[in-house]
Amino acid sequence: MIMTRAPRALAVVLLFGAGTYPAAADTREACRADAIHYCPNEVAARDRKAVRRCIRDNLDKVSDTCKAAIAEQQAGADSKARR
Repeated sequence: MIMTRAPRALAVVLLFGAGTYPAAADTREACRADAIHYCPNEVAARDRKAVRRCIRDNLDKVSDTCKAAIAEQQAGADSKARR
């Protein structure tokens, strides 16, 4: 059972890191299954940038929940940058 949980937890951390924005935790959770499904090699390689790039490359395939979380996180980052 631990072996099953570890890749999922790793996918979350790799996808969006520890997170700076409040939406980051929501995004990690929302996109966890998508990262594991569409980006298994990137997750296994523990390459955050590659996981993010893979999710972007597969944005048309990821869940609506993941898409919404990414959009929310980006909106938060954009509004913070404008301050």
